[in-house]
Amino acid sequence: QITEMKLQFFTNISHDLRTPLTLIISPLEKLKNYKIEELKTPEELQSFNASILQPSLRLIHKNAKLLLGEVSALLDFRRLDAGGETLNLQRGDIVDHLNSILVSFGDYAEERGISLTFDHDSDSFVMDFDREKMSKVVYNLLSNALKFTPSGGSVSLTFHQEPESVTIAVADTGKGIPDSDKPNVFKRFYQSASNDSSLTGSGIGLHIASDYVGLHRGTISVSDNKPLGTIFTVKLPVESEERRVKSEEFATGQGAAPSSAEGTAAANSSLFTLHSSLKTLIIVDDNPDMLSFVSTCMKEDYEVLTATDGASALDLLQRDQVDLIISDVMMPGIDGFELCRRVKSDIRLSHIPIILLTARTTDVSRIEGLQLGADDYLTKPFNIEVLRLRVKKFIEWEQNSHRQFRQKINIEPSEITITPLDEQFIKKAIALVEDSISDSGFSVELLASAVAMSRSTLYKKLMAITGQGPAEFIRTIRIKRGRALLDASQMQITEIAYAVGFTTVKSFTMNFKAEYGLTPSEYRLQRSNSGGLKD
Repeated sequence: QITEMKLQFFTNISHDLRTPLTLIISPLEKLKNYKIEELKTPEELQSFNASILQPSLRLIHKNAKLLLGEVSALLDFRRLDAGGETLNLQRGDIVDHLNSILVSFGDYAEERGISLTFDHDSDSFVMDFDREKMSKVVYNLLSNALKFTPSGGSVSLTFHQEPESVTIAVADTGKGIPDSDKPNVFKRFYQSASNDSSLTGSGIGLHIASDYVGLHRGTISVSDNKPLGTIFTVKLPVESEERRVKSEEFATGQGAAPSSAEGTAAANSSLFTLHSSLKTLIIVDDNPDMLSFVSTCMKEDYEVLTATDGASALDLLQRDQVDLIISDVMMPGIDGFELCRRVKSDIRLSHIPIILLTARTTDVSRIEGLQLGADDYLTKPFNIEVLRLRVKKFIEWEQNSHRQFRQKINIEPSEITITPLDEQFIKKAIALVEDSISDSGFSVELLASAVAMSRSTLYKKLMAITGQGPAEFIRTIRIKRGRALLDASQMQITEIAYAVGFTTVKSFTMNFKAEYGLTPSEYRLQRSNSGGLKD
């Protein structure tokens, strides 16, 4: 029976590898055989680029990522099989981490017409967990749920906190799993005979998820979602002796914890590969040759979206998370200046840097662009390496701003924003949290309501400016205020914990140590011995 299962596994893997390989090789052969030199006119070149080249490249890129994902899953499986996987425990906010994973599925669910929700009884919960492995578990469960849920259905992610454990569940309204299959779904190589063959995978995704949960000393189970569909439930212990030892090792510097963004990006293996950890650029130009040239040069380092006018670019900005815009000025309809004005006056988009490209060389044109909020301005002809360097500097500035926000106690909003609108937004968000600093009930929902944004829009905005989601943003400000009180007052640590909105001293101590590597009492002692600590 095991031999038969292995044979079926290798048959399915071969199918999974051959399909993306075919969709890579076929368009490449088509492009190779195309006689580009016979294209004489700009219209013919534009038609070739729009109808053949760009669609082929998108297909090749998508399937190359799928292929890489399949290989990554096989490597994960091999390490598990050989007993070579170990936990990389880190102290972190698991609610915020789950939300960041769910957000990455938003566009895909919307395209499929599937309702995607996140229900949680806590806005924030800090515990020890392996970010990469738990990301892969949740990615697997969510991608399976979306794959087997028809258009018009729903998928929900839930988080529930209990005294000794947390529960994470993914429920869908798909066709469900027969009772006869439920005991076997986590076994290696197992696949239900009732599944549509076009939706069947290699049979190792849930097995890997189960083993990763097991490494956390947790459990994973499957049940029916009434009246239709399936629920996968993961239960993780909050504390155990092994986990406490591991977390103390990390707190004392024996291991380096990657950032939330790094953990999420690392999770993106075969289980779901529609999203990339690369920064995303929009390039806007009505000249197809210029559009193709600039986008080709940027694709080596970034995800690139293209638009032929300002209206198309605005449509893309509503759908995709974008990190930077490169736009021509002279375009029909909404030109570069108008695009710049609309982006910089929209609170949802104003944080996105804009580089304008133009053939206009007069100071009047340059001043007009900069007055509208353009962050940089290059005149044609320009050196493509100069443009690449400008883009790189903007990305580095953003990353440095994220570090400053976390590290500096008294951060000025102007230090981490590029527009007055963003400066006002961050100033208001910080003030709202500080005004409610002692209120432990001040939640992400209350913050979102106060700044007149949806939770998802607030998440994207804060991540772009500070590198933190709303829950982590609130917690960071509480911790900073706590440190300031430790520096400037004689208050007891218990008093400080409640004064900055923590419900227990243990929670304040745990979060403070995660941020600064010392407990509040150790910090106060070290500060008094050294005459003060610098930021």
